[in-house]
Amino acid sequence: MKTCDAKLKGLGQNRGSQLHEKGSEKKNRKPACKLAIFYFSGGVKSMHEAQIEQMLAMNITPLELFYTEVRDVISTARTKAYKTEVLVRSVSLGDLNASQYQPTANRSNQCIAVAMWALTQICREITELVAAEQDMDWYSIHIPLKFIEKADMEATLRTVFEAEEFKYRDKLMLEFPPEAIYLDTEVLKAAINGAKNAGVRCMLTGVGSENYPVIRLASLPLDMVQTHESVAQSFRDEEEAVNAAALVTYLRSISLKVLVTGIGADEDAIAAGLERLGCSGMITPTPATYNVQYMLDEIARERGDLLAETMQAYKEEADIETPTEENAPVETDVPEENAPVETDVPEDPNPEENAPVETDVSEDPNPEENTSVGTGVPDGPNPEDPNPEENAPVGTDVPEDPNPEQTPADDDAPAEIVLTKELPPLV
Repeated sequence: MKTCDAKLKGLGQNRGSQLHEKGSEKKNRKPACKLAIFYFSGGVKSMHEAQIEQMLAMNITPLELFYTEVRDVISTARTKAYKTEVLVRSVSLGDLNASQYQPTANRSNQCIAVAMWALTQICREITELVAAEQDMDWYSIHIPLKFIEKADMEATLRTVFEAEEFKYRDKLMLEFPPEAIYLDTEVLKAAINGAKNAGVRCMLTGVGSENYPVIRLASLPLDMVQTHESVAQSFRDEEEAVNAAALVTYLRSISLKVLVTGIGADEDAIAAGLERLGCSGMITPTPATYNVQYMLDEIARERGDLLAETMQAYKEEADIETPTEENAPVETDVPEENAPVETDVPEDPNPEENAPVETDVSEDPNPEENTSVGTGVPDGPNPEDPNPEENAPVGTDVPEDPNPEQTPADDDAPAEIVLTKELPPLV
């Protein structure tokens, strides 16, 4: 079996190869239903069921939604919304974009089948994107003329929303083609009101082309309009810029949001002018196109990068607060400011002899008078001394006073020495 890239021929070959590479990472995402897909060979024909099975076996979905960025006029690098486009994959012709298949498909009811698939699929994908915390103002899908004329818009939308349990109706935008302005006004108003009753918004494209009946827009309850590419070209011309600005001013005066097509992301001067005029967004001449799996992968990657940066910052902060073994401070023997200085005193070999004598005797104010030098008086207390505790030499065991109450209360007062026996004369 040959690969899909080998079979891409004719229309859309280059674009098909490019988009197929972007969608190659899809994880067996099958279409919502096996529609009778059309291909172009002598008119519109139904694709055989076996061909659909063959495409699914090759991991190719017959229909797939691709998203086009809508930039913010204030910050042109910011994506604020997405327009979608149904990509038709044909085995014989490759991947066909809307501009290639819609002129033929719109002549039959196949365009209604494609629109129903797109409506069902975008409900599922918006739910996935919102669950992934993608914050966009809206997502649009193309609604063909036959769908507007034949379908009961409100009933159809409510049926799909209930079947898909779709909760984010305010993020869905129905995109009507430029030819819708020439439909019967009551028919178009009924379709728009039905969509608004179901909780979704509506946008008309191609506004501002040559001989466009802009006066009819005042009677339509639209939410937004997308300008024709010629309007962007007029903004680049000094003389025509006045007319382009007058068109935007009129659209804003009838409470319509304006989306300008064809302004480059590097045209800051024009973008600043669009901001002053009150435009809601712009589409670049060559906008980026993604499928839902690519966007989900990008969201996961950005979230992973943010988590990795947060963890790295947390780790660096933790390394500063808790030093590791490598960068831990070296312990030194330098004493702290108020800490006692430890000195290396040699150990005393005779601790008992050199130990300080503990006595309970108060300090003698006249140590020279009370010191017996060479008197021959034996060491120890005098048995005839009435105050043995006061006159006892240092280092002697003085017996306990039997009358502690008679001890003078003031320890600091000098003791009076009374000699009851004369000492022998000094030799």
